[in-house]
Amino acid sequence: MTERTHLTQKQVAERLVVSAEHVGDLIRSGLLRASNVGLGSRPQWRISLVDLDAFLAARINKPIEPVELPKLQRLQRRRPIRPNGSIEEWV
Repeated sequence: MTERTHLTQKQVAERLVVSAEHVGDLIRSGLLRASNVGLGSRPQWRISLVDLDAFLAARINKPIEPVELPKLQRLQRRRPIRPNGSIEEWV
């Protein structure tokens, strides 16, 4: 028995847990490479395992580089409040 090298649109959809229509959209948009083996007006797509692996590898979530955030400065009040509750304007 020979090992399968290409998958149908439906088989790819089952592997990715998406609809076959979504796989068709990925093919038509050029994000997923496929070969049209159909002779009629409707395409019959075959996706190679190598192309499927390349598609998945390109979409792996890459870790975000750590960013050093600036230290926050404490805001100064415009009108200092005295312990007795009176408000004094800055002089």
